[in-house]
Amino acid sequence: MKKLSVLVPSYNFGNYLVDCIDSIYKQKTNFDFDVIVRDDNSSDNTLDILDNLKLKYPSLIVLDGSKNLGPFNNIKLLYETANSEYVAYLDGDDMFGDEDKLQRQVEFLDNNSEYVMHFTGSRYLHEDGTIFPNDSRVICSLKKIINTQDLLQSNYVGFGRVFRNIPGIFKDTYKDLPYVDWPTSYELSKYGLIVYEEFFGGLYRISDNGIYSKLSDEEKSKGADLVRKVINEDFLNEKYKTITIVDSFINNNSVLLKLKTCLENLKKHDNKIMLVTNTTPPKEIIDLVDYLIYNKENKLFKQKYNNIGFVDLWKAYDQFIIHEITEELQRHGLSVMCNLFNSLDLAKSLGYTHFQRIEVDDLYTEEGFKFMNSVPELLNKKNKKSLFYFNEKDVSFHYFYSEIDFFINNVHRVYDEDSYRLYLKNNGFGDYFKPVEIFLHNNLITKNTDEVLVKSGDVDMNLDFPNTLWNSETSQSTLPDYFKGCTTKIYKIKDQENFIILSFNYNDNIIDRKIIVELQDREEIIYHRLEVNDSWVYHVFDKSLKNIKVYDLTEDRLSYEMENKNIHSYIEFN
Repeated sequence: MKKLSVLVPSYNFGNYLVDCIDSIYKQKTNFDFDVIVRDDNSSDNTLDILDNLKLKYPSLIVLDGSKNLGPFNNIKLLYETANSEYVAYLDGDDMFGDEDKLQRQVEFLDNNSEYVMHFTGSRYLHEDGTIFPNDSRVICSLKKIINTQDLLQSNYVGFGRVFRNIPGIFKDTYKDLPYVDWPTSYELSKYGLIVYEEFFGGLYRISDNGIYSKLSDEEKSKGADLVRKVINEDFLNEKYKTITIVDSFINNNSVLLKLKTCLENLKKHDNKIMLVTNTTPPKEIIDLVDYLIYNKENKLFKQKYNNIGFVDLWKAYDQFIIHEITEELQRHGLSVMCNLFNSLDLAKSLGYTHFQRIEVDDLYTEEGFKFMNSVPELLNKKNKKSLFYFNEKDVSFHYFYSEIDFFINNVHRVYDEDSYRLYLKNNGFGDYFKPVEIFLHNNLITKNTDEVLVKSGDVDMNLDFPNTLWNSETSQSTLPDYFKGCTTKIYKIKDQENFIILSFNYNDNIIDRKIIVELQDREEIIYHRLEVNDSWVYHVFDKSLKNIKVYDLTEDRLSYEMENKNIHSYIEFN
């Protein structure tokens, strides 16, 4: 392996190539170096010039240029050909300056391992032969030491680059950009610092044949904006290697269809997806995800707790909103937390640094998916590690985003119900139950919230995710067994004295119910037939309603009774 390879791309540089190659071979070094040239199928006399140069410099390596590859692929091919520790770059119409240029640069990189690139000052060479500046001064860099953050803003790297030979820096992401040097310097900056040294490294030709110099100021500005945009996107993708975690209990066709739609939208927006489920997903779902965690052990809260509060699990329809006021002991919450930590273990082992978690039954709009993609940039600008939506005493599980390490280090790990309960006991909750939303909120507020971008769950969430339909499903795991996946219950009617008997089917099969309605002065029998999942039937009764007896017609037996006492759930008509 040689110490250095000098790469020379050329296109219609026949008039300049001799001066270019001569300037390279005038370099005085204590090491051998290769000079590799590739002409990109020029229409001028470059091939003849190269033939003559080969006679003059037998060690000159000339690659086949019978096919026009374009600037990016031409330089990429040259780079992939280099078999050396370092690489120097010189356009075929430019020239090296001081004869110890390469020696000084290689010595610097040999002695300073924290640096990945060295570049120099230059002078402009115009077509009429004039040089600017025409004295000992050089065109210099605005910065002496340059890092990745600098290159996200502007291309501070100038002439005479010598850099370490690092594979993979010519990404296809950059192949259609108007400039090659800026993204190349950006990629190299991921591996170390870049240094400028002020001496005469060479002549930069200003000519109509130059890729950059022939552009108008407007074209240069537009090109710079495009490069800046692309490398900033790459930076965010590298810094925020994000996996989208979707935890879904696929218990009916309605959930399956919503999951499929959600996954298709995530893929449309280039998200990497990890599906976590306690049920076996069909092939059409598996084909949409990048990673699948199947855990047949569906851990549920089963122990007894004191002072269990209530939560509103609402579902919105065109005619009304169903407000299910139920105990906040949502049994599947334990599975959610255990699955989340298992997912993060796998994601971290796969090289992901960040994650976002979403709920399948939240029906996001296009604006919502676009917002998800903008979160890394938002956190980078705010210098935060996580985004959570806080309510007064809890954290929303509809959506949150976090650095994986931050979450693992700041949230108590849940292995089972005992570990969850122990955290509650040790953090002032005693034997009272608190749902996962409060559990997560308490973890975050007792740790370092300075690194959390906190937004409000009631205002900001709806602004960030406009027109999203939240809570479109209720998991059967939250329902008592006697409902058998179909609730027939008494509900209040908001702002009325009347009551509703409403049946709601969470199953995929047909449900037939007979309901004996006991009123103060009589009994009535009503029938509810629910043919599909997410279907509902209701009857309205006045305040004389006392009790209902619910029969499952398929078995012709009493399933359960319900008194019109302490009714919290209600229907809100639109």
